[in-house]
Amino acid sequence: MRVRRRPRPGKVISPRDVCPGTWFARLSYGQARALLDERTAVGGVPGTGWDLHEWRHFGLTHLGEADGSRS
Repeated sequence: MRVRRRPRPGKVISPRDVCPGTWFARLSYGQARALLDERTAVGGVPGTGWDLHEWRHFGLTHLGEADGSRS
């Protein structure tokens, strides 16, 4: 799946939805879900990869572990 990251010509996007360094638009939920599934699919089989809910909790767990190790 190819994800379009630049806004379509004529599409109005809020400045907070565009990266100031690359000028790429923020991914939609569907685009993010498809990319994550594609990159984490087991044996290349679609639908076997992580979902966004799992990815979010994975990130929060590691963030919590990093904060706990600082003290």
